Amino acid sequence: MIKIDRIELADIANPVMLAKALIDQIPDIEPPIPVQQIALAVDIKEIKPLTVKGFEGGLIVPDDKSEGFILVNDKNSPRRQRFTIGHELGHFLNPWHNPGSSGQFLCTSRDMIVSQFKANESRQRMEVEANQFSAELLMPQRFIQADIEKLNDAEIDHITKLADKYDVSKESMGRRYIECQDEPCALIFSRNGNVSYTVKSQYFPRLEVWRNGDIIPHDTRTRDFNDQPGSTSGWQEHASDAWLCDNNKYESVYEQALIQENGYRITLLTLGDKVDEEEEELRESWTPRFRR
Repeated sequence: MIKIDRIELADIANPVMLAKALIDQIPDIEPPIPVQQIALAVDIKEIKPLTVKGFEGGLIVPDDKSEGFILVNDKNSPRRQRFTIGHELGHFLNPWHNPGSSGQFLCTSRDMIVSQFKANESRQRMEVEANQFSAELLMPQRFIQADIEKLNDAEIDHITKLADKYDVSKESMGRRYIECQDEPCALIFSRNGNVSYTVKSQYFPRLEVWRNGDIIPHDTRTRDFNDQPGSTSGWQEHASDAWLCDNNKYESVYEQALIQENGYRITLLTLGDKVDEEEEELRESWTPRFRR
């Protein structure tokens, strides 16, 4: 039985530090993280199905947040529900997160992936921090980085394996994988040939396609690879301007694609060599080479 001392967590407002402090109270914990048991151990009384359309999850609390009820869209996959529970726990345990007079948080699918906020957007900030908490709780950085070191070079199949190990969706693990990966890389989430959203590591160049609705480039694995859902393409090398803005400093970009159900795809991009300044003028005549 898991026991958590909430007093030890009471003054921690940083979402990542809050999740780490919680995990530190559970000796010998291993993935997959038992998020439902943790929720019950910190005074969540019940995890209930959410009946309000258009929302992924919710939290109902009294003014003092002495206890709470988590609401989850039960039509989502169990793995997606796990991230939602972690997200709502982030609202519950963070002393700065205030639901206002309604006494509840109601969170949309967009709230579950938002990663940036403006200084004056307090609600958006709470959603970002709830996501940061859930990611650190379900996929602790020290665990993920150790796994990535063992797996070596970036591969989409690594995301699939880690998603299974941590019992989270490929989408959630993909975002976490990019955060913890030393190699500069990016993920593009798309459906039916159009970008849904993208995530990239800090030093990855600006993408040419990144907005919701942008069209996936022609002659790419993401657009042309056809197989059964769950299949991963081989690597394809492109001139960098196929995926990156023209002012980037790289000769090429490598692309790998994962087919999912209902037209969804995940694209992993990594970088080739940097352009030699003396040869930059010859870039137009560059011929792609295949990675593997």
